[in-house]
Amino acid sequence: MVLIGVCGPSHSGKNTVLEYLEDKLSFNIISKEKINLEYVTRNWQRNMAFRIDNPIEQIPKFKKRPFFVSLGVESPLNLRMKRVEHNANNILNDETPWGSILSSCQVIVVNNGSLEDLWTCIDSIDILDPKWIRPPWDSYFMQLAELASHRSNCMKRRVGAVLVKNSIIMATGYNGTPRYYPNCLDGYCARCNDADVKCGQKLDECFCLHAEENALLEAGRDRANGGTIYCNTCPCIGCAKKIAQVGIKRVVYSVSYGMDSLTKEFFRAVNIELLQHEVQLNYPKTFYSKPLYN
Repeated sequence: MVLIGVCGPSHSGKNTVLEYLEDKLSFNIISKEKINLEYVTRNWQRNMAFRIDNPIEQIPKFKKRPFFVSLGVESPLNLRMKRVEHNANNILNDETPWGSILSSCQVIVVNNGSLEDLWTCIDSIDILDPKWIRPPWDSYFMQLAELASHRSNCMKRRVGAVLVKNSIIMATGYNGTPRYYPNCLDGYCARCNDADVKCGQKLDECFCLHAEENALLEAGRDRANGGTIYCNTCPCIGCAKKIAQVGIKRVVYSVSYGMDSLTKEFFRAVNIELLQHEVQLNYPKTFYSKPLYN
């Protein structure tokens, strides 16, 4: 079950979204008099939604609960002005920092089209999907691989890898120079510091270990055998050979690489599953009710 808190600037469509959740998805709309941590905890087995009137205070408070999803509703200023019946002072004089507030939400709906567009947009979000309150294993480990990449100091690209077996992390890795050797970022890999060297060129002159190599070396063959390796970038053919040799059965990656076709062909030949999976390390996930460009 899920608790959805809806927030956004004046006349962006918050109440309309709440009405849709109630009428189409059978959510229980909680009044501001009842909404508190104690109430939602007692009733967590119901799908509930409420309007967030004090986002700076309420969003951090309700985020403590694992069934809470914050949904921000935004709308272009010109459309919000058209929805005002009398005067626009409450819009023009609003000093609430909506930019930072909406960036803290898990989901943002940009209400920039018709009412029918908004309904279709909300349907496409599939707000009852458990992924909004707890990421599936592939998403979880891909986020960790992306996080590992931030330790990289390679001048060409940041790559992270996580080696997993039975949903347990065996090892992590990121690309960079070997232990005790000065960092690539400090100029100690001539190949990576050469702006004219392209993807896949002069790899035999590179001093950096790849993220997959570091993870495999840390784990060893016994722990890697039969596991899954998550990489934020598709493995090169050199890493693909090592992955096969230690017995990895599944490779999940996010971003394509210049050698993808060769790597895919190799993995097919050795019966290793290769899956591309989108990774989003930070919220929010933004949905537009009407495409920005046709």
